[in-house]
Amino acid sequence: MVSWLQPEESIPPFISCEHLLIRLPEVFYCSSTKNLITDWIDKILSRKRITVSGNKPLRLIGRHLLVQMTVAAALKCLANPGFDGVYKLAANGETSLFELVSFIHSTLARLLPNHKLAKLSFAEEEPVPLSEEFDTSFMENFNVILPGWRTGVEETIVAFLVHRKLF
Repeated sequence: MVSWLQPEESIPPFISCEHLLIRLPEVFYCSSTKNLITDWIDKILSRKRITVSGNKPLRLIGRHLLVQMTVAAALKCLANPGFDGVYKLAANGETSLFELVSFIHSTLARLLPNHKLAKLSFAEEEPVPLSEEFDTSFMENFNVILPGWRTGVEETIVAFLVHRKLF
């Protein structure tokens, strides 16, 4: 059995070696649904100034990566029951909200060089240090190297722009 948990959910008491539980990161995104990434793309494309507030460390994962890694983990667990357990799954690396918004802005500016967003100014209300530790147990146990968060965010931006016929 494969289950997904939000970061704040506790592990159910019925867990045994027959379960693979995947803890989702704080931000789950997809180019075709409304989420943190698509909301920021819309804000950047429609405003002149943005202030990023409530800055906190973020771990991200895209829909496609979640699907691929869930299938790979489930197949490995079927072949090796000792791998069953609880894993945190996120793109490789952690970011802050300000760094994420900066990356979205710079990617949009590169992809849409003639758009008014090039003049957008944005500020960070409170910088936040990232944690020193990033859980790599999923990558180690399943022998995969997950792509960095920027890869999935950039793919999402491109797909979003194509979907909106802006690119």
